[in-house]
Amino acid sequence: MVKATLHLTINIFFNAIIFGFISSCSFLDKPQEMNIVGYRSERLDSIKNHYNKDLDSFLISRKNNGATNSHLLYLNNLINRKDFFKQLIILDSNDSFYFVSPDRRLLISSKASKIYFQSESLLAAFLVENMVRVERDLYSRKVFYSNYMIQPEDLVRIMNLSLKQKDVLNNLSVEQLIKIERSPVAYLNYLQQRNKDGGLIFNLVNGRVYGLEEERHLKSYLLEQHKKEFINDTGLDISSSKFYLFKKFINKVFR
Repeated sequence: MVKATLHLTINIFFNAIIFGFISSCSFLDKPQEMNIVGYRSERLDSIKNHYNKDLDSFLISRKNNGATNSHLLYLNNLINRKDFFKQLIILDSNDSFYFVSPDRRLLISSKASKIYFQSESLLAAFLVENMVRVERDLYSRKVFYSNYMIQPEDLVRIMNLSLKQKDVLNNLSVEQLIKIERSPVAYLNYLQQRNKDGGLIFNLVNGRVYGLEEERHLKSYLLEQHKKEFINDTGLDISSSKFYLFKKFINKVFR
């Protein structure tokens, strides 16, 4: 009887210890999960702040010009988002590249602006792509520390995405163009224009095959999701008088 009672007491004791251990582990798991989420959020904010500072560092001692308030208003109206882009910076450079910072400053080289600002639809597609990138935090999320002056290639690497991530960016941009009542085919035209730009630093970093795969995936998406608009696109590309005023400003910035 005594042995049986002792055996039962020991079993209860050990069960209580095991239950307490399991409970404490479960209790500890929840705060850890919360900490991970908090850490990720804090880390993302830190990375975005680092990218903003990278742009600041890049612009030091480089000749650049900013768009006037009226031109900036025109650009934001094109995407139906008042005050979205805080600044348009045009850099005097023979390199073809662009960059958008998380704090909504849009940088484009003078060479790239002449290539991509050929029509209002191409301009709208360019702006929408950069708007979606900022809103969805579609950056490499890697921090690059440079021992030298930040170069255009460094900014391009910040915006580098995997092909799968780029598909997400492209598809969301197409949907946004439709939302603001613009042809989704304009985005395909913009992408094709980019792929033809042999001097675009993005193409030099990633290679031509990447761009062609990106284009192929977008065509498939348009046929699957917006077949009617894709097939019936007339190819007519009429730009407003405000666009030509903006283009005139771009062309004379660095004469």
